[in-house]
Amino acid sequence: MTTPINTQAAIALVKNYGLNHWAQINLNPDLTALRNPDSTQDSRSGWVSMADLNSFIATSKALAQANCPNVDTSKMGVRFYWGEYPEAGSSMYGNELPQSLEQYAGMLTLLLVPTYREGSIDVDFDPGQGENGIPKAWSVFAKTAPTVNVADHMGVMPPPFNNYSAVGATFMVYADNS
Repeated sequence: MTTPINTQAAIALVKNYGLNHWAQINLNPDLTALRNPDSTQDSRSGWVSMADLNSFIATSKALAQANCPNVDTSKMGVRFYWGEYPEAGSSMYGNELPQSLEQYAGMLTLLLVPTYREGSIDVDFDPGQGENGIPKAWSVFAKTAPTVNVADHMGVMPPPFNNYSAVGATFMVYADNS
């Protein structure tokens, strides 16, 4: 269950991230060297449409019902992982990642991974991979699965650089100006 917080607390959390983590990421030459030359700052947020998020959830549930009927879809969840795009020119672009994502080289992204409840643990899994109705946890197939139901690239910000209000990212605007 998520816990609602007030707007001032949310802005403070975004500001703390900007001051304590994001600033250090942007100052680290080992991290900034990976980026596309036009990229001056790392990501501070990601955006996904409600339609895409609902589609991800619906697809995950439908795949689980078809391939892993032992999974109680009412107890499924989504885990968010930080990821980082590879350096510009990496062979992953064009092979495993769309070429259009190369502009985000060295930047953070968020990945959405479906989970199912096993006892008191939420286990990462691909709902499209089941065996005899039982889900396969990531540890079973992760190195060999050709494609899995994981969502990536949710309108990473920046770019556009230093223009958060132009895309409605007002928590960053308020955090930076408070």
